[in-house]
Amino acid sequence: MSAATLRRGLVGLALTVAGVTAIAVAAPAGPFSGAWEVQSMGADRAVTIKHKGNKLTLHRVLWPEFEGERYKLEHLYRGIVQGESVSGELLVREDGVGKWEVLRPFTGTLSGPDTITIDGLPMKRTGVAEGAPPSAQPEEDRISPPPPLS
Repeated sequence: MSAATLRRGLVGLALTVAGVTAIAVAAPAGPFSGAWEVQSMGADRAVTIKHKGNKLTLHRVLWPEFEGERYKLEHLYRGIVQGESVSGELLVREDGVGKWEVLRPFTGTLSGPDTITIDGLPMKRTGVAEGAPPSAQPEEDRISPPPPLS
């Protein structure tokens, strides 16, 4: 076996190992992925968080009322995690139609594996995403489904 053939074989092996490692690293969800709840007295407390690498995405569906009619309002927080803080943009969409529109920037803190504060709203974990390592047992499901649309 020549040195060039051996070199090509080693380079190919290194590229294969690097590709498999990249896939394995990118696959698992981050520790904050899962079902969360905004700690407030009002309704519409459910928040779904997806955490991958340094990216954190929160999705919340609200059912506000306008002139006696309920309508669907979605909030999408897209942020970058830096240490124990997160910052990014809050996007909104009404009735699930149309494009997401940037509303404003937001900031937050990651206080622990089961506690996050976004825009001054404390959140608590209620469930763990599939494939994410559980940091604590989820509590009873206290989130009710959205009210019917009129």
